[in-house]
Amino acid sequence: MFFDCLKIAAMHDDRDTLSGLVRYPLRTHLSKRGNSIRTPAAFKKAYPLVFDAKVKRAIEAQRFEDLFVSYRGLMVGNGEVWISGIVDPASGKTTIKIITINNQ
Repeated sequence: MFFDCLKIAAMHDDRDTLSGLVRYPLRTHLSKRGNSIRTPAAFKKAYPLVFDAKVKRAIEAQRFEDLFVSYRGLMVGNGEVWISGIVDPASGKTTIKIITINNQ
């Protein structure tokens, strides 16, 4: 479900949906510089830099059954996007979120 939502939102440049799929602060490595995006508003503003053609191609080409999984999370493409389960300490519930985007 999350993965399909990510693919559709990226394909349609749906900043609102994508900003909701992110854990903040979002770690980014853009143009060889590490950075953090702290809010959904900052994500939407930086969207063209974050979700560039390389990241969108990686998401589009990735098949769910071929995702690489490690203790760090799920890797899309060659590490362009990392996804992980995030546990809410108060409720104990886990939600799936994008934790890192690399487009360098």
